[in-house]
Amino acid sequence: MNKPLNKRQLQHQQTLNALRKAMDELVIEVGFEKMRVKDITDRVGITEGAFYHYFSSKTDMLFDRYHQSNELSKALYEKEFKKLHEIDALKYCVSLSTESIKAKIINVLIPYFKSYVSEYTEWVKKEEDHSEIVINAIVKSGLEKGTIKPVYSAEELVCFIRIYTQGKSFMNCITKGEYLENDFSEKIILDLLESLRA
Repeated sequence: MNKPLNKRQLQHQQTLNALRKAMDELVIEVGFEKMRVKDITDRVGITEGAFYHYFSSKTDMLFDRYHQSNELSKALYEKEFKKLHEIDALKYCVSLSTESIKAKIINVLIPYFKSYVSEYTEWVKKEEDHSEIVINAIVKSGLEKGTIKPVYSAEELVCFIRIYTQGKSFMNCITKGEYLENDFSEKIILDLLESLRA
């Protein structure tokens, strides 16, 4: 069980969340490129110097999204996925990915995805990509336990799921959010995963 945060930790978390919220609002209002650190700090009511206790730049706030995604993946693996049949866990991963893309603000998703593509090597040096690690662990567990038919290797199945989820994000970016309105690809991948249930 996690210890409750002390007053200083709570204030730090509240400011961090306020910075994240301010970035989202400003991206909608003026766009990521036009948004300045000063705009963010003015909205939150802190100095620019204080901002740099949290982030090294506004682009670093995009890495923060990657970090948050990793933390969520780790938590879900421990609390949810380990309890499920491996096929159900993979299907849950796919559905969560779709929900996550739908919930993201498209004006934030586009600069995030650009940074994700261009900075991925550096990001992974700082922090491993836990979404890939989690999918890999689920697939390997299923193949070892015999709950997933060995039609594909773990590497092939992980690659396929990652290409699907990343491709969905990419398509949503280039269509400015319209892709998910008429998307039928999730049913196809869920059916394919179900066909691998042993």
